Formats: sequence, C-alpha cells, structure tokens
Amino acid sequence: MPQNKFHPESIKYRLVLADPVWKKVFLLYDNYSPKGHHWHDCRGEELPYKFTSMNVLLDDFFRQVKNLEKQYENYEN
Repeated sequence: MPQNKFHPESIKYRLVLADPVWKKVFLLYDNYSPKGHHWHDCRGEELPYKFTSMNVLLDDFFRQVKNLEKQYENYEN
C-alpha cells in the first residue's frame, strides 16, 4: 500500500479473534481510517493503540489472545 495521510506507515491491518458461530468479537486490532491505530476489547470498547512495528503489533495481539485463553480456561474450571 502506498503511504498516505490515513496510512503513514504504508500498512493496513485488521487482526480479529472471533467466534463465527455466536458472531462475537473478543479482540480486534485495526487501523481503519480515519480513526487510525486502535483496538477493541471483548466489551466492544475502542482503545487507542501506539503502533511501532508489525512485529510488536503481532506480539501485542497474540499476548492478549493468550490472556483471553487463560481467562476462559479459569472460567471453565
């Protein structure tokens, strides 16, 4: 993607953890324009995200996925 005012890093992304059967989004990271970098928690709240690199973004996303998995495991037991 070419650099532009909505995507100055020349990157457009959307990372989602969802249940397609229940149509429930548990975690969502994106840089949808014109909002820029942000993420949504399982309650649907939108929070700002400070993008530094794709590697850090992926680490942050999967760290939260693991935390959600632990919460779910604790709930199940």
